[in-house]
Amino acid sequence: MCPDVSIAEPEITKSVNLKHAFINNDEELEIFLNNPEYRNSVEYIRIYISKCDWLKKYSFPALTHIGFYDCKLQNILKILPFLKAPSLNRLGLVGQTFKGPYPEKDITMPKVTDLYINGPIEDLELFSVLKFPTLDSLSIGRHSAVKSFKGIEHIAPTLRSLEVVRIDFENFEGHGLEATFPLLNAIALQTVKNLDFLKIFKGFNAPQLETLDLSGYDLGNSNVFEGLSQMQAPNLKTVILSFSPPLLMDNVRRNSARGLSMSLMEHFGPSVNVETDLD
Repeated sequence: MCPDVSIAEPEITKSVNLKHAFINNDEELEIFLNNPEYRNSVEYIRIYISKCDWLKKYSFPALTHIGFYDCKLQNILKILPFLKAPSLNRLGLVGQTFKGPYPEKDITMPKVTDLYINGPIEDLELFSVLKFPTLDSLSIGRHSAVKSFKGIEHIAPTLRSLEVVRIDFENFEGHGLEATFPLLNAIALQTVKNLDFLKIFKGFNAPQLETLDLSGYDLGNSNVFEGLSQMQAPNLKTVILSFSPPLLMDNVRRNSARGLSMSLMEHFGPSVNVETDLD
């Protein structure tokens, strides 16, 4: 299953703990930087200030996870090539606007397997420059409002899990998940309303996909069956349809929902389990 984006940015309580650093202001930054033991032991840094060029000046041998919460994307991209964190495997980009132009020179994060992003997303062309050769999981948070998935093809070859909590259906530009995902095992499109499923799944090919989670699916999506039926997912085992809000449905809507479930089972075959919250 895809990770829950609501916990993709872990809540770690503040304590006298040299493994976690929360940089909320200049004073906390000064304390952190003036303590070599702290810098050398820290495993997780969460940065809530716009100032982040100091990362270039130090090494962080134990760092495995860093989250940027206020620094502008263009400034982050200037820092990442110089980040001395050989064990870094998780990266968070929160609050940035994902829109070019991007640097001409590629930036490679060789060991990052888990990426979570949360901010307005014009497209995903960032991945044409910011390279993740071992990326396993991508979570796109509820404040992202994805307008286009263009650029997803750059990270598709290694992804095993993809979660998108919100798509900007009113301004969606029509470029969906058009790529081959040879290793993708689970995908979740949550709280998706009024979305053109034909556009989302056009050219979508995931031979290893087992779980498709459409929690919060809106019955107003009239072409959901047509969209899902064009998916290339021969190994699909579970489709989750969590109709929202189920308790307010009248009999007509309930029958429509059950009809969709039956159609999906007929299309994908008896080996596919369609889970709903109607029963």
